[in-house]
Amino acid sequence: MSLSFQEKEKVVMFVSQVAGKSVASLLLDHSGITANEMNEFRKTAVSLRTQMRVVKNSLAQRALQNTPFSCFDATLLKGPTLMIFSEDDPGASARLVLSFMKEHPKLTVKAISVGGKCLAPADLKMVSELPTQRQAMAFLMSVLKGSIVQFVRTLKEPYAGFVRVLSSIGQSK
Repeated sequence: MSLSFQEKEKVVMFVSQVAGKSVASLLLDHSGITANEMNEFRKTAVSLRTQMRVVKNSLAQRALQNTPFSCFDATLLKGPTLMIFSEDDPGASARLVLSFMKEHPKLTVKAISVGGKCLAPADLKMVSELPTQRQAMAFLMSVLKGSIVQFVRTLKEPYAGFVRVLSSIGQSK
């Protein structure tokens, strides 16, 4: 069934809005995946705050113009294409796809985009290992805490050395 012009505009606008709010995206070839398997995949995706969408390639190409995912060009948007967008965690969609691909090897990655850069399908594992926002904040806090502790020790050392000198002078008299 063909979409009317207004329906196509709505699809393009929706995908464009989702892409504008997202930090990462994956293009997948979903041929060979059954409807039940796809429904299972969608349920898992919703729980990870990712959005999945199957859109005509020409509409997807229009929708992704002027977004961080404009690197997904006509050469990548061929054949059956499933788009996954991650709004918060760039590695969430990659982890989702990796776990799903273990059970369903027919699903293949066409392209990955993180931070406006297009990556090769081979980089899926690397993207999946990116820390979550909470993990990154915890790591940053530990680094900052270590730096501050070291700075305070450096500041107090001259005074501590002076006190040790006075103490040793007092003990020698």
